[in-house]
Amino acid sequence: MDAGAGGRSLLLTADDFTKHELEKLDNRDPEYIMDSFLSLMCVMVAGLAAGLTMGMLSVDELELEIFLNGGGAPSLPSLPSLPSPPSLSCAKP
Repeated sequence: MDAGAGGRSLLLTADDFTKHELEKLDNRDPEYIMDSFLSLMCVMVAGLAAGLTMGMLSVDELELEIFLNGGGAPSLPSLPSLPSPPSLSCAKP
């Protein structure tokens, strides 16, 4: 290990790092609040961008032209009706 000025190690141990971070960390510190807010905003903007990209990529060009020409919203395919599930009752009718 290299020794820095005064014979101290340049590498921090886990205990030194924890002590240093605990002394520095204060939830009421304006810098901490601003960093937290900016981090949250970055995550939210990234999610919005990803969602808008997926939405734009899922639009078919023909459906968009039909919608713009007044054809209305494209209809969703109807699902076939399923028979009712069997009764799981143990009682005899």
